[in-house]
Amino acid sequence: MGEVCYAGSDLLNRPVDGNNIGGLTNIDEDEMPLPKKAKDMAPRDLIIIWDRPCKVVRTELLPTGLISFRCMDIFNLRGVTRRLDPDHICEVPLVSRADYLCTGVCDEKDSVILESDDGITRDDIKMPPSIVLRMQILFGLRKGREVIVTLVSSMGLERIMNVTLHTTPEPDKQRL
Repeated sequence: MGEVCYAGSDLLNRPVDGNNIGGLTNIDEDEMPLPKKAKDMAPRDLIIIWDRPCKVVRTELLPTGLISFRCMDIFNLRGVTRRLDPDHICEVPLVSRADYLCTGVCDEKDSVILESDDGITRDDIKMPPSIVLRMQILFGLRKGREVIVTLVSSMGLERIMNVTLHTTPEPDKQRL
């Protein structure tokens, strides 16, 4: 089963326990953003800024009494800044991670073919924009290695954020 992370978690730097199909398809009450006051936010907390899930990098109390948040979008890693009143209610996004086995690449759609632990296959996830991650996926598949990708999901967005290559064990060769 995938991991769910709320504010204060170090989501992008922790190992994942198990695999499952990630993503938010039918958002119910349990998956809605959580409220938190701006004055209670701290570095490494998650926050929604300009309708994007972000990680707080730095907070600063301004002479005007406002709090300045320097954040990083968790998907495109772009920096964003927002100034808020200390009593402003911020939204904390629900973020999940799941590991999948990458079994192939669909060149026509520029997507990957992923398989979960329970055998469900999906091909709707785009190749990561990072050239390093793309090359790891292609290299691993060409060399016949087991390619495990970590898919991060939040607010209806999904992106491959990590690739791990494992050497597949060779069957024991019997001597005759």
